[in-house]
Amino acid sequence: MKEVTVLGAGAAGLAFVNSFREKDSVSKIVLIEKNPYSFNRSDFISKFSLKNWLKLQDWVQGKNIELVCDSVERVNNKRRKIYFKQSQPKEFDILIVATGLTSRKISTKGGHREGFFYLSQIESFKARDLIKVSTEATVYVSTILGLRLALSLHSLGKVVRIVGKTLDFLGEFKEEVINYLKEKNIPVYLDTFIEEAIGEGTVKAAKISPLKVFSSQLVFIDSGFLPNRNFFEEEVYPRDIFFTGYEGVYFLGDVNREAVEDEFFFSVNSQEAKEQGCILADYVLEGKVPVFQRKSIELENRRKIIQELLSE
Repeated sequence: MKEVTVLGAGAAGLAFVNSFREKDSVSKIVLIEKNPYSFNRSDFISKFSLKNWLKLQDWVQGKNIELVCDSVERVNNKRRKIYFKQSQPKEFDILIVATGLTSRKISTKGGHREGFFYLSQIESFKARDLIKVSTEATVYVSTILGLRLALSLHSLGKVVRIVGKTLDFLGEFKEEVINYLKEKNIPVYLDTFIEEAIGEGTVKAAKISPLKVFSSQLVFIDSGFLPNRNFFEEEVYPRDIFFTGYEGVYFLGDVNREAVEDEFFFSVNSQEAKEQGCILADYVLEGKVPVFQRKSIELENRRKIIQELLSE
């Protein structure tokens, strides 16, 4: 019997749990997730869809899984212990870290106000409710995800403004995309950044630099991403696609993407995360050597992604 702790209930974490439990109905699984539900973040960003969300307490019923809904404050690698914001610490034997990506923080004031969201920290139900009662939004864009979100907001009848540094990640498609946005009456402000989300308790306006102020009830920050693993007391690096320098500690899914700072399209992440979950489950259960090859986004793939974007 094994005791496995899974940190994160996104696509990778749930795929691992499902695959592991299909082949082993006895070993203990502890699933840790700060949110009481799981949803596809890409679907929400693209369509604001919550059709496929899971209430984790219901999902774990009958699966012999202990669910801990709490924020992890730190993980002590050597003592093999997880410390939470509210719950009592837990020791672990095998730790599967499937915590995904976290947004790169930028210098924007007012990030504590309601209506301000980094893409990796969108509270889906709250965002959905705020979108319903808002008329204007400002989106800082540095990847395809920010563009999708801006177009989704526009499709809902919102007044949308895009702010960004260069949009050079679009390569040869940059001018085509900017012209498309102009046709949609979505203004694009390049060589700018969002200096402040203005308001009292909630966002009322966005101040960008060079100086302009827009009425805006929503501010979304697509600032690029980093692997979400800064909660370790001693930094842990991936040694291979799954393995780390600590025995029994594995990275799964987006959290093991070392070159994520150079990624801008994110078209295969969810699919790859699910594949990795099944492969790592086989390794933990049976010692089967994990073999996984990342897919590259070639020019033709990027063209297809852009074409899909411009047809939305």
